[in-house]
Amino acid sequence: MTKHDGAWYDRMYNNRALVPEHETHFARWRDTSAQARKAHRCMLDVAYGHGPNESLDIFPAEQAQAPVVVFIHGGYWRSLDKSEHSFVAPVFKNLGALTVVPNYALAPAVTIPEIVMQMVKATAWAYHNVHRFGGDPSRISVIGHSAGGHLATMMLACDWPAYASDLPAHLVTKALSISGLYELESVQATPYLKDSLRLTDDVVLRNSPAWMPAPKQG
Repeated sequence: MTKHDGAWYDRMYNNRALVPEHETHFARWRDTSAQARKAHRCMLDVAYGHGPNESLDIFPAEQAQAPVVVFIHGGYWRSLDKSEHSFVAPVFKNLGALTVVPNYALAPAVTIPEIVMQMVKATAWAYHNVHRFGGDPSRISVIGHSAGGHLATMMLACDWPAYASDLPAHLVTKALSISGLYELESVQATPYLKDSLRLTDDVVLRNSPAWMPAPKQG
C-alpha cells in the first residue's frame, strides 16, 4: 500500500472539513427522521442487548412476511445516532420492506471490533424476532452508509452458527454498502481519526473486509 503523510489522509478522510455545510445536512436528516416517526407506525428503542446503546427502531411494512432491511448508520464509528436515520424507513416501506435501524456504542468508549459484534447481535436479534412485527427472517438484507457500510459488509463475513448455534450459516447474503470503508489501514493512518478509533495492526487486519475471502454461497 502506498504511504502518504498524515495531512494527505486527513484531506481524504475528514469529511466534515470537506463539506463545510455538513451541519445543514445533519439537521435535515434529524428533521426528516422526526417526521418519519410521526407519520409511520414504529416501535422505538427496542432492546437487542444489555450493553451501551444496544437498542433499535422497527418500522413495520404494510403486509406480513415482508422482507427485512437492517440499516446501519455511519459517523466514522464515533458519532451520529439511529434517531437521525429514521428517514430511510418510509422509502423501504413503500417498497414493501420492514426496516430495522439499530444503534451501537460509539468510539472511543468502545473499539471497532466491539461495534462489529454489536451489529452481529442486532442482526441475530432481528432474525429471531422480526416475525413478531411482520418480517420474514429468511429475507434479511443489511444496508449501511460510511462506517455503517463497513459494518454491513462485515455482516457478510460473519460465521453465524459460531455466534449462535441456532442461526443459519447464510443469515445475511445481501448487503449494500454506501460509501463504505473496506480497508482500515488508511483509517489507521488518518490523524483526524487515529486517537478516537485506537486502531492496532491486528484490529486493522481482522476488520478490513477488502482483505477477507469472499463469502461462500449455496
